[in-house]
Amino acid sequence: MSPAGKRLGLAAAISAVVVLLIWLGVKSRREPVVRGIPLSEWMQIENKNSDEYRAAVAEMDERCVRWLIRELEWSPTSMQTRLDGFMFRVLRQPIAPEDRPDFRAAAAFTLSKLGSWAQAAIPALRANAAMKVRGPRAEMAGSMAAAALVLLGADSLDAWADNLLSPTNIFWRTYASGAGLLHTNAAPLVPRLVHAYETTTDDEIKGRITMVLWIIRSNPALSVPIFQASLTNDNGQLRFQALVGLYYFGPESKPAWNDVVTLLSDSNSSVRRLATNTLRRIDREAARQLGIESN
Repeated sequence: MSPAGKRLGLAAAISAVVVLLIWLGVKSRREPVVRGIPLSEWMQIENKNSDEYRAAVAEMDERCVRWLIRELEWSPTSMQTRLDGFMFRVLRQPIAPEDRPDFRAAAAFTLSKLGSWAQAAIPALRANAAMKVRGPRAEMAGSMAAAALVLLGADSLDAWADNLLSPTNIFWRTYASGAGLLHTNAAPLVPRLVHAYETTTDDEIKGRITMVLWIIRSNPALSVPIFQASLTNDNGQLRFQALVGLYYFGPESKPAWNDVVTLLSDSNSSVRRLATNTLRRIDREAARQLGIESN
């Protein structure tokens, strides 16, 4: 073959390799489809506890994990983040209009269900859990990531609780909100949380514990007395959180009945309304005898 032919052949070979690499790159970044539905649509499904969603998670593979990691690594523009913070602080709106869907929290939630498949996502989850940029979207992503790290075995429940209970951790809500994903998986923490409540004089720490106990919703024998103790706190928000816990435990909250009755005349209208609903939930017939009619 002539030198010109060799050069032409080499150029063709290099071009073929370049085209193949580009194709492989595009293919690797292409959004995975699970059960005939793009993964981004699964991220937007409201009921992530449905059988349909669980079936989809069962079919997710390494390509899905890579896509979810890329979503975790995405971040909104600094302008969007500042706007989020403004909307939440001043207007009490959860988020500003999105420049694009933010799947970070949903990605962390989904990865928490993928077991060993999700091990490659640990660094991205950890980065989200440690994120110091505030705003409701970032906070939710951090909360889901912190809980996912526990569910995937990368962090311990005690380490999670350390962050929740630390008086110096200004980002404790990341862990309190993440209790929603841990739910009864965090049940082993209840004795520790109860002990922390009983040994602290810090009302903020007591509020954190009260909130998390009703989210975990486990061990009423230990949790209900904590809610009962919080009912007499001067902080209206703490009384409200305690009532939420008693409401969710329902009939198991009967030992707190008389304390809840006293809140029917509370100065806080939200507390009064919730006290009424809590009494109905605990014992509808006894509530009726108090003049609280069913609704």
